[in-house]
Amino acid sequence: MVSTVKDFRIFLKPGDLPLENQETLVRVQDEETLEFQEVRALLSRSFESLSDADRLWLYSYEGHGQLLEEKAWAIKLLERKEEAAEQARVIPKRRKTLTDLIRERQEQE
Repeated sequence: MVSTVKDFRIFLKPGDLPLENQETLVRVQDEETLEFQEVRALLSRSFESLSDADRLWLYSYEGHGQLLEEKAWAIKLLERKEEAAEQARVIPKRRKTLTDLIRERQEQE
């Protein structure tokens, strides 16, 4: 079975680093889909300590998302948190526009 390594991004405040070698809840972005997701994961600077890990690139919130470290960290996803489903919002029927009113008047004549 071929294992595909995925790339994820995490955006951090200046001076912050993720917890290393501990289960932690983080918000990451999938580099392929650009989708954000909250995950429970193990993070490490060393790929040797995490088998079957994906790559995690550390970016800064500030400075247009500058890369904080040249080398990727290892991230092992343990659980993806499901986002609460948003309730569908019903859009009320649109009021008639001026064009609709003019067309109706022309049809009546």
